[in-house]
Amino acid sequence: MCKLGCDDLYERGYVVVKDGKVVKNRKRRTTPSLDRVISEIEGKVVSNWSGSSKHYQWHESKFSK
Repeated sequence: MCKLGCDDLYERGYVVVKDGKVVKNRKRRTTPSLDRVISEIEGKVVSNWSGSSKHYQWHESKFSK
């Protein structure tokens, strides 16, 4: 079945959290359809940024290669 949502996009590195906001990972290849889904969540504020910023930074570095 189809599995597509914020968590899956994050876990697969299509989006990252930067300065407390969801942003598209420009280093991942996407399709126009996937870009539309990402644009729906891009810019959303992550409420646990201050307590988890180190994790989000690690995650971004993992997918920025």
